[in-house]
Amino acid sequence: MKRWESWINRIGVALAGASGIVYGVMKYFLAGTNPDSRLGHPWQPAIVAAHVVAAPVAVFGLGLLWRRYAINRFTLCV
Repeated sequence: MKRWESWINRIGVALAGASGIVYGVMKYFLAGTNPDSRLGHPWQPAIVAAHVVAAPVAVFGLGLLWRRYAINRFTLCV
């Protein structure tokens, strides 16, 4: 695996995982100040936006792994 492929994979998975965990904590464990609002925290929409941007980077990194390793394994089996 090339160095840039490794970095894209690591950064994408780390950002998607961290933003998902932070969003989950904000949604399920923090109480909102406004009882009529569904938001658990005022930053919740920004964290969701960060997760939506980071998730395709993680999927792209996993696609790089698939292209490099899994496709070769399937062609050897057939």
